[in-house]
Amino acid sequence: AQQAIDFLLGVVRFTAAYNNPSIVPPALKAEVDLLLALYVGDNATPLNLSNGVTSVDELEIFGKTSFGVLYDEGSVVPRDAAKSLGFYVAIVNYVNEYDALPQAQKDIVDDFLLPLGIDLSNGVNTLPELQAMADPDNGILFELDGITLKHPGDLATFFGLINQFVTQFNAISNPLEKTAVNTLLGLYGINLTDGPLTPAEIAIFADTDTGILYDELGAERPAQQAIDFLLGVVRFTAAY
Repeated sequence: AQQAIDFLLGVVRFTAAYNNPSIVPPALKAEVDLLLALYVGDNATPLNLSNGVTSVDELEIFGKTSFGVLYDEGSVVPRDAAKSLGFYVAIVNYVNEYDALPQAQKDIVDDFLLPLGIDLSNGVNTLPELQAMADPDNGILFELDGITLKHPGDLATFFGLINQFVTQFNAISNPLEKTAVNTLLGLYGINLTDGPLTPAEIAIFADTDTGILYDELGAERPAQQAIDFLLGVVRFTAAY
């Protein structure tokens, strides 16, 4: 019985958060509505909170754990309603920030998001895209703390650094030295010769503690400087 009551309370609190202008700004509500409408019930009824919860179909949408509207995966306790609605607002803001980027930066963001099944050129308009945005393993919206929001401009800058690093790596003219540098990168868990970077490799590049793309103060390290350091180690070892 408690679980059933908790579910209904979860729906009530979610709806209240939706109607709270400090959580869902009125200027963004129409865009949040479009995201919520991606959740479609068994009777082809989309979730529409603009007039409240008015059907059993909508209640069933809230209860579907595969949708994750109310619940985290594997949980029977509704998550915090304000946090849940904040997720949709974050997506709207992310897409709007993406739209404002120069095309060159959009291209960099697309290189990362398209393999995850997300095409922001026309917004987030499918349920798989929405769920991919929510997947913490993809690391799109939030930093590792799960609270600090990320921004597409930051993503473009970060992947720009990776692209510069890979370009400098590919420019190493001596094949033996290139192999040796790749071996050193392997100590971090990175292989630049086996195809596109994996999510794990991207996370390693993002880790300021590795010191590959960032110095000890967290400032961006020029790609040529980073490669020159690794080449220096290779040549020192060869001389030894």
